[in-house]
Amino acid sequence: MRKLIIVKKAFLESGLFSLILIGVILTRLYNYLLFHTIAELYSIVIASVIFVIAWTMRKEIDSTFFLVLGISSFFIAMIDFIHTLAYPGMGIIYGGDTNLASQLWIVTRFMQAFSILLGIWSINRKVKPSILLVIYSIISGIFIIIIFIGLFPDTFIEGSGLTPFKIISEYIIILILIVAIILIHRTRAEFSRNIYYLIIAFLVALIISEFCFTLYLSAYELPNLIGHVFKIIAFYFLYKAMIQIALKNPVNLLFRKLNISKNKFKEAYNQANVLKDLIAHDINNLLQVILFGVGSCRKLIKSSEKYEDLNKKIKLIENQLIDGANLVSNVIKFSEIEELEKTFLPIEISHILNETIKHVENAFQERDLTIKVEYRENHFYAYANDLIGEVFENILMNAVKHNENRPLEIITKISREHLKNKNYLKIELMDNGKGIDDKRKKGLFQKEIRYDRSILGMGLGLSLVKKIIDLFEGKIWIEDRVKGNYSKGCNFVILIPEATK
Repeated sequence: MRKLIIVKKAFLESGLFSLILIGVILTRLYNYLLFHTIAELYSIVIASVIFVIAWTMRKEIDSTFFLVLGISSFFIAMIDFIHTLAYPGMGIIYGGDTNLASQLWIVTRFMQAFSILLGIWSINRKVKPSILLVIYSIISGIFIIIIFIGLFPDTFIEGSGLTPFKIISEYIIILILIVAIILIHRTRAEFSRNIYYLIIAFLVALIISEFCFTLYLSAYELPNLIGHVFKIIAFYFLYKAMIQIALKNPVNLLFRKLNISKNKFKEAYNQANVLKDLIAHDINNLLQVILFGVGSCRKLIKSSEKYEDLNKKIKLIENQLIDGANLVSNVIKFSEIEELEKTFLPIEISHILNETIKHVENAFQERDLTIKVEYRENHFYAYANDLIGEVFENILMNAVKHNENRPLEIITKISREHLKNKNYLKIELMDNGKGIDDKRKKGLFQKEIRYDRSILGMGLGLSLVKKIIDLFEGKIWIEDRVKGNYSKGCNFVILIPEATK
């Protein structure tokens, strides 16, 4: 029943708007100047109201996208008003003609297009409304002065029509609006479903409007009329998005981030419980091994002939204590990784991998371990930071600890790969261990931490590895070293965006 009422209301609103639009178009039959004035005043009034609401609610509005569009709307309305007064036939502004009106038009449309991009850029960033107001005031004042003193390029020449500058400018504006659609689509999670579709409709109508304004030879021709009709339609969608939905659903708009934060805290709470179980299990195992080692040492110490056995037990205790320290270190890194600034510089990957290999070889000198390096170049740069060393160390350490084969062999490779119009460095770390079956492979790198006893032997390490690779906008997965036979060992494959030095 409620859905039926909503549909009826939407149908009624659309029907009323269509009747108004038809009425405005029919004024063209009486006088084109009347049509143009009504069409422009429609968008001017809507833009002015949007500004009043945005400025009045600037401390309450949680969406910087709407705030930027709201503040820019005042200056768009102001220049559009001057454009209306300067339109040929109005006789209000001295020297008003098609060229002057088109110059004001093109400045306003550029301002609107760039304001949309600025609004998208400002999502999840802090914006000071007073600074925006000052910036827009200065920019608007400069362009109005430039136009009226004759320094702005001509956009229309009587007898010739639109200038190349005007036509090229319109296409640049169209391109900006297309880019805006792509960016809005990528950030659609920031908007409710209704607002998202209305913003897209607003941008599409603007694109059609701008295209029409590349076609006319006279300010009174059909393409000019169609362009203004689509401008009316565009501002109708903007009205729906920024006034009707924003004001009728203020809780949804103002507290959207609160709900997102609530979900994040809930996820953090769930992960904390998993971490508790995971750490309790791993530390429990460490303590059990240490206690066993201590007990054995008490028996062996009585006999000096058992020195070699005693030394092995002490070494076992030492290794377990080192593992415990690493576990605590990983927990700290895991909890802090979300707070890291996600800006990365080009770093040399092969150098970090070589240093990690040396560290692992030194840590397991008693093992029959060989780590082969199969990359000839010394310079492979990627957008990352020193945390990539944690990735290599975790994988290599696991490859040694969970491999009982003799000899123990690990092969490392670095190559380049092009995937979905992006260049990556491909790092492969292959071992000859017992391998991981396909069922367990799928669960190792899930986004959320899972408490799975089948993979607890690998501890917190792989969860940390996954988080770091995601931070670098890379990819990681596991393959069989020998295709089709998982028992012959693993191949950890890592892709990291390549950087140019």
